[in-house]
Amino acid sequence: MDSAKLLYVLVGVLVFSLTYEMYQEKFKILSHPHQLTLQAYSEIPSLIKTKEILKNSMDSEILVGGIYTASKELQATPGLELLLHHVEEFRNGSLDDVGREALYAERRARLERVCHEHRNQTSFGGVAAAPRAQLRWLNRERLVVCFSAKVGTTSWCHYLLKHAFPNASYFNTSNAKVHLIALRQLVSQPQRQEKQFCENPLPVLDILQQLASYTKVVNVRHPFARLVSAYRDKIEPCPTDPPFTQDFSITCFRMSTRELIRTLPPLPRMVDFKDFVQFLIDKIKVPVVADRSSFNSYDVHWRPYFVNCGVCDLSYKYIIKMETWNEDLRYLLPKFNIGDEVHGNALNSANASYRYFKTLPRPLILQLYEIYKIDFEMFDYSLDEYLH
Repeated sequence: MDSAKLLYVLVGVLVFSLTYEMYQEKFKILSHPHQLTLQAYSEIPSLIKTKEILKNSMDSEILVGGIYTASKELQATPGLELLLHHVEEFRNGSLDDVGREALYAERRARLERVCHEHRNQTSFGGVAAAPRAQLRWLNRERLVVCFSAKVGTTSWCHYLLKHAFPNASYFNTSNAKVHLIALRQLVSQPQRQEKQFCENPLPVLDILQQLASYTKVVNVRHPFARLVSAYRDKIEPCPTDPPFTQDFSITCFRMSTRELIRTLPPLPRMVDFKDFVQFLIDKIKVPVVADRSSFNSYDVHWRPYFVNCGVCDLSYKYIIKMETWNEDLRYLLPKFNIGDEVHGNALNSANASYRYFKTLPRPLILQLYEIYKIDFEMFDYSLDEYLH
């Protein structure tokens, strides 16, 4: 047998075995997706591990190119077409249901690992102690979403309110009012009953039981991109008197709208991005610890995710990234009968973020990183592209 035929036979055997593993894994994922962990599929040549191998091989095109070459002469090889389809999924940036569930399982596994490694820093001390102020509840679908400012919260307000109150006429109101409506209306069932019947005290135990039984979602984006977004939206348009003081943010945020800011007479100095970053470094003590003091001290627009959402105390099943916003929501919204219309486009603000960070000296960037280091690790973000 010459080397070419031997290669084709080996490829056929590999594809057959992988196809068998794929269907086994697919059954596991679809039957018990909550039990899937990174370790579970890293120990066998399963669907996702296979995709991982193929993805890592694309840089050199050795494995992928070899499979494509073999496919021209091995059209009848069992499972080859399926394997090629998974290669195309990575080239096109898409995943099937199995791939998406395993992707979220990988994100959860990373989060759980970092929580375990830094448990003295990242945990509030249990579900009962974790903050619930940023949670929005969709009781009809047994869904809870944690809101972190500048991470798609306005879109989520519309998704959840439209589903919970399909006949309401709030859609033409301002974003600020929509958020206020969501805060008041998207509450747990015990809270809604407490409001209706004026029961006292609030049945916290009932809320915790409900929270444990609901599917929980947390939204994240690159921590530095989020800071730039907060600065551009909340600080950059807001003038302040010289000399620069640490109270500028309090003054600015008390102004309810940009329109109010624009009615003010021009002042001689604007807060630049470097001032804003220095303010955060001076104000936020490192290492940041998940406790009530941190939660109450840090503004919601730059509060670290692990503090804002209690990610090490509440079991979030789905971690949505703004960098994969379209793909994540197209998969998740139909799962909760919210529809399939995705508002907005995939996040494309990296270049703008880089421009702002180019104004910062490297030591300042590294100091800022220390504040958000846990978020970087938990959600697999890199600092490298922001160092210049």
